[in-house]
Amino acid sequence: MRIPEIQQVELVSFCRKAGHVETGGILLGKYIEADSCALVTSVTGPPPDSRRTKFTFQRGVKGLQRLLDRLWNKNEAYYLGEWHFHPAPVPNGSPQDYRQMQRIAASQDYGCPEPLLVIVSLLDNTTEFRLTASVHRSKLQPITLS
Repeated sequence: MRIPEIQQVELVSFCRKAGHVETGGILLGKYIEADSCALVTSVTGPPPDSRRTKFTFQRGVKGLQRLLDRLWNKNEAYYLGEWHFHPAPVPNGSPQDYRQMQRIAASQDYGCPEPLLVIVSLLDNTTEFRLTASVHRSKLQPITLS
């Protein structure tokens, strides 16, 4: 997976804006290099119907289908997965995060059998951010990406 710097900056901007609550959105892009690498070309912030607290994030759906349809019809980008922010030095997804990703992998509605999950977290005792990523497949353990 590749996340260009401009999308990384955008993710961090969403996180800074969220402050001390979790936030998130979706990853959009294409598969390159004979479909062996996902290239993230854009990210969304939290839809307006999302629910956010200090310890949980439930991504809403308002406006996403229209965006996905528009990008799909123009052959510009596809749904690649999810991202969210842990406002603490917790760089990995939670069991709940992993269950959600397995549901997405198994769902025909998403059409994404190997969704990506990017977690943005704070480094210990700093204001610097870290991105970690994993690939999820239905009923299999996630694969951590470097």
